[in-house]
Amino acid sequence: MMAMTDIPQSLSSATTATPDTDSAATQLLSANTSLPPSSEDEGLESRVELLRDEVGLLQISVAERKRPWFRTPPTLISILALLCSAIFSIQTLLQTHYASELNERSKAEAELKAKRETLRQLMVQVNDIRSDEIQEQSSLANSNPALFALRSGVRNSKRHILLESADALASEILPALSATVLVSLGFEHLMDSSFRDAEHYYTLSLSHATSDVTKIAALVGLCNVHMTPGSPLHDLRKGRDFARRALALLGTRRDEYARQQRVESYMQLAWEETVNGNVAESARWVRAAREEVARMSAMNPARSQFESTIGTYYDNTGMPVKVPDHADSLMRTLSGEWIVNFVGQHPLVGHLHVFVTPQAGATMEVSDGTVLVRKYAGSIVAEGARVVRIDWIGSRFHPMAGVVGAAGVTRLRLECTGRVNCGTEEAVGEAATSFTFARN
Repeated sequence: MMAMTDIPQSLSSATTATPDTDSAATQLLSANTSLPPSSEDEGLESRVELLRDEVGLLQISVAERKRPWFRTPPTLISILALLCSAIFSIQTLLQTHYASELNERSKAEAELKAKRETLRQLMVQVNDIRSDEIQEQSSLANSNPALFALRSGVRNSKRHILLESADALASEILPALSATVLVSLGFEHLMDSSFRDAEHYYTLSLSHATSDVTKIAALVGLCNVHMTPGSPLHDLRKGRDFARRALALLGTRRDEYARQQRVESYMQLAWEETVNGNVAESARWVRAAREEVARMSAMNPARSQFESTIGTYYDNTGMPVKVPDHADSLMRTLSGEWIVNFVGQHPLVGHLHVFVTPQAGATMEVSDGTVLVRKYAGSIVAEGARVVRIDWIGSRFHPMAGVVGAAGVTRLRLECTGRVNCGTEEAVGEAATSFTFARN
């Protein structure tokens, strides 16, 4: 121990020594400082380092707390990654949705197009059947009425089946129907005296139509619905209004088509006024038709047809050509609506409408409540002071067979027994049936 204490003293006293002495002292100090530290020194240094690290972490934490979140790189990176993921997810969902929607829309459009084409084909078939009926009516009805009635029945059954299918299909795609198809449906129902259905289709056609031609057809159809005697929608004021609207669409055009349309409209109005007993109003329209025909080109084949038709049904003053004088009073008496009571195998109580035309023709319609069950048209002649004979062709409804064509003879007798009016109906191939009729 004494030796250890003596060393520093000698060093201390040797501070003023020579350079050689200083060099030796320096070497000795270096040797002393390079000695291994003690365990206590090591523990102290470790604790100091730990404290220094904790202080550094606390400083960083405090600095980060003072920095806004949007200036923190890790937070910004996380948010941007989340946004990118959300954008890609939304884009994928939208693309999938739009692709699915486009596929569904394409399917719906294809189905709609197919249904419209099917309906068009149905109406073409219905029109072809009616065309065949008109052709045979002028040739076969007089030469072989039994065969005509049979073939007419088959055609009418087929036509009604097609028309029912067309109605069902039309109800599915009503907003997408063309105005021309709606006019055809209205016309078919009008010919069957289904006036409410005819009005429905004509009204829809009028709202769908984009051309004046189709609008005129719909307006003329509505005129017929409201001016036909016996129609549940009979309203002369409405019918005349529809006719005037059709004429207004033609305006003052002077082309041949417009003139032809005006003549047809005038004659339609004249006919409707005639069957409603308004001969003075009818004559006014006949005169207007004649004036318009005179303005048509001589090269137009419709001109000679109009002249022939007008001359056949109306005299020079526009008044209807009268039936023979001896039958005039009887025809007027029989015209109108009656309550009819059929007896026998197929009893029926309903309404009978008799329309006598100026051309010695007649139309008879029998309805059971609101359902038309028989419709005939033909010539009418007087067989005596109180009896008329109507030779007719037409169609009627049988509970078992449905709608069938028919041809035959009906006789109407006024006051056949006391004050009771009676009649007989003899259809080809069937036994005669009897009925009574009285004013409604």
